[in-house]
Amino acid sequence: MPTKFKTQKYVEVFKLSSNYPVITKNQVDEHKIRKYHINIHCHYLVQIKYLAEKFSIMELMAAYPQGQFVTLFVVNMLGVFIGSSLLKRVTLESFGKGLLVGFILALLNVTLGTILDFITTPLRWLTLGLFSFVVDAFVILLASKLVNGFTVKGFWAALGLAIVIAITNALFHWIF
Repeated sequence: MPTKFKTQKYVEVFKLSSNYPVITKNQVDEHKIRKYHINIHCHYLVQIKYLAEKFSIMELMAAYPQGQFVTLFVVNMLGVFIGSSLLKRVTLESFGKGLLVGFILALLNVTLGTILDFITTPLRWLTLGLFSFVVDAFVILLASKLVNGFTVKGFWAALGLAIVIAITNALFHWIF
């Protein structure tokens, strides 16, 4: 929620969890985002533009609660292993490549995936959330281009892997 200051510039205000006070963009520079558990989800996605311009990838990862990035990494890793064994057009060379793909997917989901989710919000509303699988498939295709031992042959294979990762995520959160 923007507030107006004497300089007539709008300053984005970051809402934090109930344990922390509300801070402004100017105070973020002083405190650095990693000291606060900023919850970047549905109604906080407007802040991603400022975060992507201002902070490095490590600081964006630190903006997630500490356990959430690790959970995202583990779920992506498990989903890639399960998907590569179930889908013929998804190949994974080794266990180490699977770990690397899980980390790269988590990193891409935190940065690029969040920005793409924000941009495609109207399409996700119209499709009742199904378009998020398309965004995830795009991120998976990008990860397959970045990691040499991980191959996804085509958009439909990436879409299938995105669905497998989503099911893995749902099961993981249902169990734990």
